[in-house]
Amino acid sequence: MDAGELRVWLLGRIRVTRGGVDLELGRPQRRAVLAWLALAGGRPLGLDDLVAALWPAGPPPSATNIVQTHIKHLRRLLEPDRPARTTCRLLPSVGTGYRLALDPDSVDLFRFRRLAERARAAHRSGDPAGAGDLAGEALRLWRPPPADLPELARHPGVAAATAEADLMSSWRVSRPVADTTAPVPEQLPPDLEIVTGRGEQLRWLDTLVCRSTAPRVAVISGPAGIGKTALAVHWAHRVAAHFPDGQLHADLAGPVRPDEVLRAFLIALGVAPHRVPVDLSARIGRYRSLLAGRRVLVVLDGARRADQVRPLLPGTAGCVVLVTGRDDLPGLVTDGARSVALPLLTAAEARDLLATRLGTARMAAAPEAVDRIVEACAGLPLALALVAAHAVTRPDVPLPELSGRLRPGGVIPWSCRDLEPDAAVLFRRLGVHPGPDVSTAAAAALADLPADRVTRALGELTGAGLAVEHRAGRFALPDLVRAHAAHLAGAADRCAALARVAEHYLRRADAGPEWFATEHAVLLAMLGALAAHGLDRHVCDLARRMAPYLDDRAGQVVVLRAALGAAERLGDRPAQARTHRALARAYSRLDRHGAARRELGHALARYTALGDDAGRADTELSLAEVSLTESRLAEVSPAGAGGRVRAALAHAERALDLHEAAGHPRGRATALTTVGRCHGLLGDHDHALTYCVRALRVHEDLGDRRGAADAWDAMGDANRGLARYRSATRCYRRAVALFAELGDRFAEATSSTRLGDNHRAAGDLLAARRTWSTALAILTDLDHPDAERVRARMR
Repeated sequence: MDAGELRVWLLGRIRVTRGGVDLELGRPQRRAVLAWLALAGGRPLGLDDLVAALWPAGPPPSATNIVQTHIKHLRRLLEPDRPARTTCRLLPSVGTGYRLALDPDSVDLFRFRRLAERARAAHRSGDPAGAGDLAGEALRLWRPPPADLPELARHPGVAAATAEADLMSSWRVSRPVADTTAPVPEQLPPDLEIVTGRGEQLRWLDTLVCRSTAPRVAVISGPAGIGKTALAVHWAHRVAAHFPDGQLHADLAGPVRPDEVLRAFLIALGVAPHRVPVDLSARIGRYRSLLAGRRVLVVLDGARRADQVRPLLPGTAGCVVLVTGRDDLPGLVTDGARSVALPLLTAAEARDLLATRLGTARMAAAPEAVDRIVEACAGLPLALALVAAHAVTRPDVPLPELSGRLRPGGVIPWSCRDLEPDAAVLFRRLGVHPGPDVSTAAAAALADLPADRVTRALGELTGAGLAVEHRAGRFALPDLVRAHAAHLAGAADRCAALARVAEHYLRRADAGPEWFATEHAVLLAMLGALAAHGLDRHVCDLARRMAPYLDDRAGQVVVLRAALGAAERLGDRPAQARTHRALARAYSRLDRHGAARRELGHALARYTALGDDAGRADTELSLAEVSLTESRLAEVSPAGAGGRVRAALAHAERALDLHEAAGHPRGRATALTTVGRCHGLLGDHDHALTYCVRALRVHEDLGDRRGAADAWDAMGDANRGLARYRSATRCYRRAVALFAELGDRFAEATSSTRLGDNHRAAGDLLAARRTWSTALAILTDLDHPDAERVRARMR
């Protein structure tokens, strides 16, 4: 393992990342151990020093054992592949203590201080622009110390960094800081094709690079198999050096929506997934803002309509967009795009293509056979490539014999005739798969073949030109080839193959976010194919497994709508009720509260008809949460807000009755907290506190930390309403610490904001600003709209 992949983050939430992925540190005290070791800057830290830092008021008798347990877990986290009973290289023992052996630049605090020192030097030397750039780069790292580990704020290194941040924030930065860390996407597929007979079109495309005005959009059109993708990818590789800010690529041929493509592009351009805007117009705006002033090439392959492409067009002249499609997309041409239609190859160009693959000597030995091949392929590059692949993989077959089997327009069926049995079965069933591509494991499920046999079959199909390995281990069929393969599969074969591959994806659905990201487009296409073949149970199961991984909330709605349609066709009322509730959650995250309420109404009706009191209770609680959210909206009048809260109270009380009758302690505790919040919002803080204390006892008995955190937060609200500010502070701090431990950063920020409000109500404005600053840093990092409300408090 390369230690350089590890990063330690002490500013804000204490965390460790490997390759940009967060590692699970666990409880706050373990994070504190890591923080103190990191703050030592590579120097050993004695066990006594660690104990004193962790327990400033005096250690427990088991302090040494506790620290050693934390060290054991940290070593396992930092070096998961380390053999047993070998020395830990990154966290070795040194004397009676320990040393974190990481480069100082792996720790954000030291990177911040180094940049701050350079900014101060530039400021002293009379270089305000340089000082501003360096200060801006440093401040992008800055976050206040974590609220749940206040002792860290008193560390000299952290205190000095806080002072430096305050100093740099006071400087007037005269111009925006250039983001020198922006990634450069390189998404082009491999340039494997030998492009023949397209010299005129390549020269025409070259003029796009020379033009300095917008729009620089070109459309390559033509029928399937004409070589549109090969030309586009070949030219893109040829001119990639002219686009130093990167190359973006998207396949629009499948059931992909512009908002999904924009999401992928934004992430490739450096936007964190949680910061991708939800709304399509906001995504377009962010995309065009990021591309402004940059030189990026955008290749959009397989477009069917102009409205697929328009949202993906940059807004400035520095970028070039190359689109391929069977149609020339007249809507884009009307908007100013340029278009070229690819013709069939001439006989001479067809011979040139064959020569590049077969060699001139073999062709010269059988000129009449070459003529027959050229005639049978009718100038279609795909047909010529298939015949050439067949000839190359069978060098012992003379060209006259090969050409004698060909018939005009029948090259693809001819290419399949001599396939081995496994390859023939796989080919037929690959036509059933909805694409855009398939992994080796999925191909094995599709063909119902063991891994070794399917690997050989894929090699045979690739060698014959019938399949393309466009990425390592992922295979696709050209459109014309796919159509022929699908034609060969019978109806029963299609259904059985789709069911097998769907079950394969269901088995792999727990493989994690990386697997899901790779298969995302495939899984979306699978939902449509399964529904079209009446495999609705598979649709329900696959959609349910997909939904948790879809942090694209609009995409969640699409998937859940597919699941709901399947559940309705099956007449599965429990699945309908669950899906209505899931849709309500997705709509709530989109701030479409009216739609969420409608879905919950449908869910409640289903659960009532089923006699499912637990489902009814949970749905009533969800309705209460929607009503409480609506009560906080700016456009709701005070009278309207009160009405929403009373409606929420009625829903929560019904949920409480149902959970108590059913003997569900966790649901009962959650309902108690919600009832308490409603009473507090209606001004009855004594009742609010009573309900929340009851809720806390149940949550703590159950070991439910999330529920306990919510109850502590609600108790803070109740105590604040009763002007018991000291008690409120204790409650909020317990809530903040629990939310931080659970990794719920939004809830941590929300509770921190309320703690700041409590400090302000108690007259401690300095503590209020410090606490709001913590909340603001988290919300800003999450790109959450609530950041503006906290910022307004600090003005």
